[in-house]
Amino acid sequence: MAFALTTRDFALQEDTLLVAQIRKDKDTWVYSRIDLNNHIGCYNGEFDVTSSGWFSWSRPGSSYLQGTVLFAQLMRPDRTWGPRTSIDLNLFLENNNGTLEFQKLSDSITTSASCFNLSNTILQGLCLGYDGKLHYSEINLDNHYGNVEGRIQSGSSHLFKAGDGFQLRPSASELRLHGHLRCNPRWRPKSRRSAGQVLWNRHDIDLASSIRNRDGQFGFVNRSVAPGSRKYPSPVTPLEDTLRMEYLSREVELASGNKEQIARAIAACTSSSVAAIGILVGKAIGAVIGSSMIGFAIGTGLSAPGGISPEVESLVACISDPLILARSLEAAIGRYIYRALRNVLSPDATEYLVAFSNAKLESNIDEATNLVLDCLGAKLWMHCAKRRFPNGPSLILLCN
Repeated sequence: MAFALTTRDFALQEDTLLVAQIRKDKDTWVYSRIDLNNHIGCYNGEFDVTSSGWFSWSRPGSSYLQGTVLFAQLMRPDRTWGPRTSIDLNLFLENNNGTLEFQKLSDSITTSASCFNLSNTILQGLCLGYDGKLHYSEINLDNHYGNVEGRIQSGSSHLFKAGDGFQLRPSASELRLHGHLRCNPRWRPKSRRSAGQVLWNRHDIDLASSIRNRDGQFGFVNRSVAPGSRKYPSPVTPLEDTLRMEYLSREVELASGNKEQIARAIAACTSSSVAAIGILVGKAIGAVIGSSMIGFAIGTGLSAPGGISPEVESLVACISDPLILARSLEAAIGRYIYRALRNVLSPDATEYLVAFSNAKLESNIDEATNLVLDCLGAKLWMHCAKRRFPNGPSLILLCN
């Protein structure tokens, strides 16, 4: 996804045609085009990524592109106009070796869901729905998982009555549930049996193998179901030599003490300062919501046409005071992040995201924000040094 990261220029033509100049390999840029009307539909006055033909339901003159976000006013079934709706194309468009491709929703919660939380027996989170928005969802794990011979097993029930200490441990490819399970002595090898005592066994399971995204809601699917029965295919893996965010995500963790590593990784990925900011911001957002894919899709929109790239470059050119410049950039990026999140959150998801962030990751948010600003300040210093000493040594992370 995040097609804007490898796009030099793009625009909406004839209301539905997205035309872009995108990277094909390390040194080659080509033009590609895609008719969004063939991949996005309309349902009850909102965009629908599971169908097509939205433009025939749009109000004349209401369609436009702002950054990577497509806006339109669409007709409801009762023939009235719905409110302005939007969809962030960065979440669904990808650069496949110089060709723009639209990827449908994946039913995997590791790529299409975020903000996972365990409240007693309830798994909570945000799932991408058919409208391209994140929706609040929950599912009672006690109805679908049980304790079988001291192991967590799907397709059973009453797991939480037979164990304790349950914790979620999400990663890029898994959502593991860990816990201590009561174990009958006869289930243990003789060498580990203790007569008259309650035994406990540590065990974990990947919830993502059975909990799937069903139109923006968690749904349980028995693992015996054939992969071909999934409603949505998994997204195509982007090419590593064109998606620079893949390199950064694979090599760098956004944590204190590795600013040099971050700088080197970004230098290997991009020479654009605004794109570099987008990568850092995307990494920070991904850390907060628990989804690197969604985080990078939002972050890389910073450098998109119609985004805040001209504002950032104007601030850098016009403001010489480092403190004023840092505060101005912080405000500009903050406004962008607010708008970007507003465009991808459904009304029912906003309150949950705020509560989740405050309760779970408040310190991490502050740390990530400070790191982004620190790296931004270091990058701007190098940019100023390059302008003052044009014949000096080559510096990384320079403005285009």
